[in-house]
Amino acid sequence: MQVRSLSYINYNVSENDLASYGLDAPELSITVDYTVTEEGTDEEKTESFVLNIARDPKERAEEEKKAEKRENQEKTDEESEEKEITAYARAGESRIIYQLSTEEYESLMDRSYDSLRHQEMFWADFKDVSELEILLEGNTYTITSDKKGDERVYRYLDEELELADIRSAIKGLRAEAFTDETPDGKEEISLTIRMDNDNYPETTIQLYRYNGEACIAVVDREPVAFVARASVVDLVEAVNGVVLK
Repeated sequence: MQVRSLSYINYNVSENDLASYGLDAPELSITVDYTVTEEGTDEEKTESFVLNIARDPKERAEEEKKAEKRENQEKTDEESEEKEITAYARAGESRIIYQLSTEEYESLMDRSYDSLRHQEMFWADFKDVSELEILLEGNTYTITSDKKGDERVYRYLDEELELADIRSAIKGLRAEAFTDETPDGKEEISLTIRMDNDNYPETTIQLYRYNGEACIAVVDREPVAFVARASVVDLVEAVNGVVLK
C-alpha cells in the first residue's frame, strides 16, 4: 500500500485525549523491527517502530449498532453504499496524532495471511538467476548464463539470447487467489530457477491446468495459488520463441 503524506490532527495529545481518537485501545498495532548502522561505525543495532491504528470511536460505535440492526436483514441501497471512514494513527508513544484516509485504514486493517503474501510466483531479483531449466511437452530445455560485472549474458545451446520475454512472462505469474488444492490436471510447463543466492539457491514452479481460465501453481512442491491460464500461455509462447528458433 502507498501511504500519502499524513495529516496532523493533534501535535501534543495527552493521555486523557487518546480515548477520543480510539488510541487508548488501538484496533491494530503494527511492529516493524529493523537494523541500523551507527554513524561512523560498522556496528549494527536492532530497533523497532510501532504504528497504532484506530477508527473514530463514535463512528465505530454507530457502525456497530447499524450492523446489529441489519443482521439477518436485507441491506438497503443506502446501507450498501461505501462510506468514508475516519481513522487515526500514532507512532509508538509519540504525542502526534495523524489522520488516515479510508483507503489507508482499510489496507492496514486487511492483515490476513494471504494479504501479506507475495502475489508473484517468483519474486526474487532476476539478476541473481544463473540458470533456467524448463520442462515443456516432455522436453527439457536449459538456459545458462555468464555474469559480467553486474550484467548477465544468457545462452541457449551456446547462442546468446535476449531473456526479456521469458523474464516478463515469469513475473506475470501472479496469484488470482491462493489455494492448497492438489492439482489433477495436465502439467502445462515446469520451471526450475537456479540462483546465485545462498538463501534461495533454487526454486521450482510447476503450472497445472485447472480449467479454461486458470492454472494451479505449485511452488517447491506445495500448491500455492490459482494463476490466469492466459499468463501461463504467455510463458509457454515466450519459451517456444527461444527454443524453437
